[in-house]
Amino acid sequence: MKMEKKWKYLLIVSIVLVFMVGGFFVGHGYFFHKSATNKSITSIEKDNIIVGTDILPNNIYPANEADGSLIIYSSYIFEPLATFDKTNRLTPLLASKWDNPDSLTWRFYISPKAHFSDNSPVTAQDAKFSWDYIQNSTLPMKSLMPDVASVTIIDNRTIEFKTKIANPLLVNRLATNFLILSKQDVEQNGLETHIGSGPYRKVTLNDNIFQLTLNENYWTAKPKIKNVTFKLISEEKDRVSALLNNQIDFTSYSEDDSIKQIDQAVQAKKIKKEKMSHNGSIDYLALDTLRAKTPYVNTPTNPLKDIRVRKAIYQAINIDEVVSSTIKTSVPASQIVQRGIFGYNPTITRLPYDPIAARDLMSQSGYQNGFDLTIDCGGKTRNQAIVDAIANQLTQINIRVKNNYISDMDSFYAKQDTLDSSIYKSGYASDSKDAGEVLDVLIHTRTDSQGIYSLGYSNTDVDKLIDQSGIELDPKIRLGYLQQAIKISMDDIAIIPLFEPYDLYAYSDDILWSPRLDGALRVDEMTGKP
Repeated sequence: MKMEKKWKYLLIVSIVLVFMVGGFFVGHGYFFHKSATNKSITSIEKDNIIVGTDILPNNIYPANEADGSLIIYSSYIFEPLATFDKTNRLTPLLASKWDNPDSLTWRFYISPKAHFSDNSPVTAQDAKFSWDYIQNSTLPMKSLMPDVASVTIIDNRTIEFKTKIANPLLVNRLATNFLILSKQDVEQNGLETHIGSGPYRKVTLNDNIFQLTLNENYWTAKPKIKNVTFKLISEEKDRVSALLNNQIDFTSYSEDDSIKQIDQAVQAKKIKKEKMSHNGSIDYLALDTLRAKTPYVNTPTNPLKDIRVRKAIYQAINIDEVVSSTIKTSVPASQIVQRGIFGYNPTITRLPYDPIAARDLMSQSGYQNGFDLTIDCGGKTRNQAIVDAIANQLTQINIRVKNNYISDMDSFYAKQDTLDSSIYKSGYASDSKDAGEVLDVLIHTRTDSQGIYSLGYSNTDVDKLIDQSGIELDPKIRLGYLQQAIKISMDDIAIIPLFEPYDLYAYSDDILWSPRLDGALRVDEMTGKP
């Protein structure tokens, strides 16, 4: 899902979806919360935890908005057939296994142990009912379901999904957005009682709090946290104050004053803190590399068509300086996906900051005198500061940048959709945890169904690799296609990767917590500390 188009709800979720990544990329490795991997540390049960957040869901699945970032709330109550483990690998959940009788068929075998909170078994009938209920409704969640030809019950424990074409990401999509309802409960009570198979049951949901309590009948390992409250506290300073005064147990923070307060409390050993990648997202500059004439550039031809100009822009950007002066909570990026996303290419390194080489490239291209360029950006005002910093750096290669910050996001999206831009700052996070999604919508030649967020890039070799990866079910072969496509497109400078944002979190000292690579907050994976 396009990251900038998720700003409305995804980037403002300072505690939900961004409770995600088990470490953040630094240099060539990850930094992990050590206590989570130290088997000598004993965990204990904890009766209550209160999470301070700046957003709550307006409803419970499947009646909530078509907002992938908020499904995580409902995933405590309902479960999917498969899920992602802490390293982004697909793993069984309600389905104990799955296979492919042929290239268009995915057959899921539901675990005989799985049951709902009322002790009724989870069956293929429940899965089929859940699918049909959403497909036959006008619920917003319908838009997040994968496109399939048919769903068929094979027997009480087996359900089969038929796809129209080979779809290697079907399980990823089902794991992300398709949660299983109880057929019996919904037919009897509608969407009111929320009988699910998940580790928690809903207690309260209103404008201020979302409360959960342990599902005592949970069919697999029970959580150590018995009662969970997500509490709405809109202002960051109030959330931090609540944490420091022991009124909440967990929150995010980003502002300078908060950082100082949290650091002091950590030094005093009153709380703990963590850094985690922000949703597995990458911020980047999209470029019009295709059109003969591009808008808002004062030259008769499009200078961005010339790879030497694109490379000059890339190497004129001192990303470390941009980060230190604007979004300090980030690290430089080398490609369009983060480490941990399937398809990430570890052989790719970021082009070095080199203004001398950049000026030489501009001279080689015939644009030694530069040109006027408008960079569009929207979303949080920090994007305006980021583009201002980049604009200042590009003056050293005689590119004169106008920063067109658009506060109305619908207007910003419209410019993207209509290609009314020559370059814009955006971001993307892969919901499927797979680079194929990113390549398909950002890098592939723009068509009615592909390259829908591409500003203007086309390479037939890359298109072929993306298309092959889109129908190849063998993960090893797919990985090769994806890594090669990323390498070629990054060599072409189809986009300019900027940085990987991460988020800061602080929490009570009596909690043990290991962040995940998939970006999901799982309170059921937290424990108490002796």
